[in-house]
Amino acid sequence: MKKFNNLINNISKITKINNIYFVKSNNEEYAIKENKNAMIYDYLSSRGFLNYLSPIKSNQDYILLPYINQIETPKDQKAMDIIHL
Repeated sequence: MKKFNNLINNISKITKINNIYFVKSNNEEYAIKENKNAMIYDYLSSRGFLNYLSPIKSNQDYILLPYINQIETPKDQKAMDIIHL
C-alpha cells in the first residue's frame, strides 16, 4: 500500500485485523497502528517505563512496530507466573 511506503519498503503481504495492519517485508513481520497519540511513547520513556515495544518508525498517520510471535512457554511455568502475579 502506498500509504505505508515511507514507513517500510518491499511489502509482500498485508493483513488487517481491527485497526492494526500486520505487514510482512523481507521475511520480517511488523505491526502498523494509527498514530492517535504520538506523545505517549515519549511520556513512557520519560517516566522510566521500559516494558513496551518502542516504535521503529512513525509519521503523522501511522506507527511501525516490531511484531513478536507468541513465545512458547511450558504450561507449568505459565502457571507459576500467574500465581506470582
